[in-house]
Amino acid sequence: MIGKKALKSTIFVSAYTYLSFILTFVSNVFLARLLDPEHFGIYALALFFVELVGRVRELGLDQALTHRQGDLERSYRAHFTMQALLYFAALLVTVIAFPWLSRLYGRQLALIVLCLSSLILFQSLSSTPRIYLEKQLAFGRTVLVDSFALIGSVVLSILLAWQGWGVWSLVWGNGFKVVFTFFGLFLASGWRPGLLWDKVLLGWFFKFGGILWLGGLATFVLFKYNDFILGTFISQESLGFYAKAMSLAILPTSLVTSAISRVSFPMYAQLQENKKKLNQAFNLVVSTILRVGIPICLLLLITSKELILVVFGQKWLPMVGILRLLVGYSILRCVFDDVGAFLTAQGQPQLTVRYLCAQAVVFLGLAPFLVKWWGVSGGIAALNLVMFFGVIAAYYYAHHFVKFSPLVLFGNSTLAVVISLGAYFLLSELLLLDDWSAPLLLIVKTTLFGVVYLGALWLVEGKRVKADLLFFYRKWRGLD
Repeated sequence: MIGKKALKSTIFVSAYTYLSFILTFVSNVFLARLLDPEHFGIYALALFFVELVGRVRELGLDQALTHRQGDLERSYRAHFTMQALLYFAALLVTVIAFPWLSRLYGRQLALIVLCLSSLILFQSLSSTPRIYLEKQLAFGRTVLVDSFALIGSVVLSILLAWQGWGVWSLVWGNGFKVVFTFFGLFLASGWRPGLLWDKVLLGWFFKFGGILWLGGLATFVLFKYNDFILGTFISQESLGFYAKAMSLAILPTSLVTSAISRVSFPMYAQLQENKKKLNQAFNLVVSTILRVGIPICLLLLITSKELILVVFGQKWLPMVGILRLLVGYSILRCVFDDVGAFLTAQGQPQLTVRYLCAQAVVFLGLAPFLVKWWGVSGGIAALNLVMFFGVIAAYYYAHHFVKFSPLVLFGNSTLAVVISLGAYFLLSELLLLDDWSAPLLLIVKTTLFGVVYLGALWLVEGKRVKADLLFFYRKWRGLD
């Protein structure tokens, strides 16, 4: 039954992920044409400070609650209590930092930080009913709430941008999403909030989550430190180009890895004692991520110029080179994120924290020097380097808990990608694609690469793909 529920949950989450992709894509088209790169730079820098202060409340409590299997009602209430206390601590830090931010970055950015930090209350407290639903693999309800919240957020952001609200259109669009999600999840779950102060239970949460706090801080440094460096020492316009390119670069992770990991994490936790099924689940999840995620990354590389021209317009062309450099990060991130969820689900978050902290320390020292020498390109080079070694470390630790062959797991997908790239570039030369218009090029390049990749994948892994599809079908029908 776990397999059937997990598969259905994956379909629900994937459906929302792709709906999110479509809506975000449409939203980006309008917002990029209504707003300037500087607006996105200001918003990205404000988010950096919000998330920096948010480290006060990010103690890994969500992962701890998902991992916990007993005494659940009391655990939910303890989780809710700690989320509320940590939120108010983080808000207090924001209020104290307000004059400093106003002096260094201007009053507008400081006000945005304060507004976004205030909205985090709803996001923090809504995590308890979300986990309540997800532990039951009731992802259909969470997806419904998230979908309506996203639709409202997109519509509001576009309307406000059209009316000339500038960067504030992004702020209030995000605010609608957070508040709607808060009320929607409580209604969908039927769980009623309550406070609980149990020293033993709270101690367990802090012990489990304290390790994850270090991992969260390291993750924050890895994924957001460049925002601070570029926005502070280069320009907010450059950060705007980088932030928008990064939003495209993480699409494969959002569309594939994140969607799958939301379901795989509680599934890994439930299969901790069943090594055979755990091995099967891990290999299947990683193989699926590789087969679907990597081609999307390569599509970003192949269609970068046409995609930016068609979606964002002429004024965003400076981000073409940035996006191409970020494709390496995009590929590494695809195969990186789920392993951290796997290790945490096995009750071994300290292993994840170990390699994340090592990456963060290297990145903190390396990024400023490379940015000084090579600007935005230097920051991306530092990020790609630490991500590469992080992937190696993550799978090294995962190998202690599951059996997999790196050659089989990565080799077949890599071979399919190499064959498809070779075939694509050969055909594109024959078709003289560079002489075509940008919209037509975008369609033709996407279609051409998709066809040759599917052919190469079937050539290299046809039998295994067929077996995996049969496995999904049997789980869906409840035959296993």
